[in-house]
Amino acid sequence: MNSQGLRPLKASSKQHGRNQANKPALPGGKRSSEEAETFLERAGRDDYCFVENVPILEYEREIQTVVLYRWNRNYPAEVRFAMDLSGWKMAECVEFQGYSHEKITKEVYIK
Repeated sequence: MNSQGLRPLKASSKQHGRNQANKPALPGGKRSSEEAETFLERAGRDDYCFVENVPILEYEREIQTVVLYRWNRNYPAEVRFAMDLSGWKMAECVEFQGYSHEKITKEVYIK
């Protein structure tokens, strides 16, 4: 746990929930199309989901924490992050250098 009382999330960790987006359902690590389409519906309170190109506004009431990565560049995109985080508390903001980006910003918001 860090100084803000947040636990770091790890894709391989089962201790703090299941990673719904990466959970394999079929041999070879492939997910069925139904599982891929319903991972947000199936997520429990302690689960976490990697969401990149799926609308999430209908699940906003169930979301407890948002970890948002900003690449600090403008990219053309068909899907944008649509949640209004103005009523949320920013618990963490960290900038770091990535492999393909000079600066990446990680922001953690909690209700």
